[in-house]
Amino acid sequence: MRKFVLILFIFLWQSSKIFSQQSNITAEFYVKFNSSDQYSISKVQSFVNAHVCDAKTKLLEITQPFKSKNIGNFSTFFRLKFSAENPIALQQKIEKVDGVLRVEKVIQYQFHHMPNDPKYAYTDTMWHLYKINAAGAWDLSRGSDSVVIAVVDDNFEITHPDLQANIYTNPLEIADDGLDNDSNGIIDDDKGADVSAGSGNPYTTDVNFAHGTKVAGCVSAKTNNGIGIAGLGYACKILPVKCTNNFTTVTHGLEGMFYAASMPDVQVVNTSWGDATYSQTMQDIIDSAMFHKNNKIVFVSSAGNSNDTNATYPAACNHVLSVSATDKFDNKLSAAKFGSWVDIAAPGISIYTTKLNGKYGRYSETGNLITGTSFSSPIVAGAVGLMFAINKNLTFSEIVHCLKTTSDATNPVDPFCQCPVGGRLNIAAAMQCICSSNVCLLSEKELAIDNNDGVFIFNENTLKFNSNLSDENQHLYLFNGTGQIVLEQKIESNQSIDLSKYSTGIYIAKVSLNSKAFTKKIVIE
Repeated sequence: MRKFVLILFIFLWQSSKIFSQQSNITAEFYVKFNSSDQYSISKVQSFVNAHVCDAKTKLLEITQPFKSKNIGNFSTFFRLKFSAENPIALQQKIEKVDGVLRVEKVIQYQFHHMPNDPKYAYTDTMWHLYKINAAGAWDLSRGSDSVVIAVVDDNFEITHPDLQANIYTNPLEIADDGLDNDSNGIIDDDKGADVSAGSGNPYTTDVNFAHGTKVAGCVSAKTNNGIGIAGLGYACKILPVKCTNNFTTVTHGLEGMFYAASMPDVQVVNTSWGDATYSQTMQDIIDSAMFHKNNKIVFVSSAGNSNDTNATYPAACNHVLSVSATDKFDNKLSAAKFGSWVDIAAPGISIYTTKLNGKYGRYSETGNLITGTSFSSPIVAGAVGLMFAINKNLTFSEIVHCLKTTSDATNPVDPFCQCPVGGRLNIAAAMQCICSSNVCLLSEKELAIDNNDGVFIFNENTLKFNSNLSDENQHLYLFNGTGQIVLEQKIESNQSIDLSKYSTGIYIAKVSLNSKAFTKKIVIE
């Protein structure tokens, strides 16, 4: 027995020596240098090897992650990966090197989706679009293929039948020519990018990467195409940005945000992930994008799912629209974060959306309900897209003002907590706010989607209604050129309404029946 104990002691002692010899771990940092000439990878590599590395610290990898200059010059930022015994001591050592302005640890951000909550098993399919009054918003805007919403996430099935038509095509990139035509650091990124791999392919067949396809459907699945689901963004385009090489965390979130914001056509950036650690580099990217795009860009980010008030980034960064989640009854989602730093809430439980392999559903590939602020945030991003479709010169402040001031109150007797998550998105009301100072008129092509179908005719400033109307709840709404309602009244079969008392100009007449609405552009003379 004593011999066995002695052998065990020797084994453990030898093992501890082996483990101590192999104690080096990898550590990654974003390092910002001063305005010296150290802009090339080779010069920085030589500099770091000379001033930082030693027998216990080895430089494993170096990249220059923020190459585009569309939103400012970030050429002095480098991403460095080391093998080191003590990452904290290494960071402190790098910070003291002459010529280094900032050192930040690379953060592995967490996706803001959550496990199944059996208390919220809803059976109706797309309840969230009815809850936020999407149909009312679509009477004023059906999105636009000139509005691009970047989704920075883990993977995108860009051939999904309900996403394919709305995937953005980069006009400055020639597909499959092996060149970086638009000089943004990514080759052949004609339909998105994978910034974690430096490639122009945002899609992987690995089914573990399943988050981004679901998020993209919430943003802008193709609507009115006769298949699948409706996306709030309707006709707005999606720029897919894969930002991780790990399906459990986000490894290249800052690179993804930078790439998305640097694309000239992008006006909305959605990030359904975050971390409690603040990053000044992240804030620099956001601020620079706001400056270079004249405040005509909106970052939208999920608040997180740990049911506390601790700030999460990027959601709590300046110039970011922070989104929490509510249920069908306007209660805060039990796990959703809350607090004064949250701007608005949107439905975030049992969300029916696009999935891998051309599928749809409210359950993820692992069998859990598609739930969490991860899916509230893209709904708000789609809403912002609708607003930009009215006027691409809207500013961040104008959009946030209309979203927040028109939101519906969340339940004051929330059974989970008396906790602020902002108002719940009402996109129809937000659109009315935008239309109060902008002309909101659907094009003839858009109006053709809701043809008049003989419900009414307009002639000599008079609306004449069909003699076969039989619904109990029939209403006329008349919108002027700025989207304001100037007339609302109940209508009956065979009724005529004289509109000559209204000012000359273009109006939209909408007839709402129990089961359908009909819209027509008219001109009062």
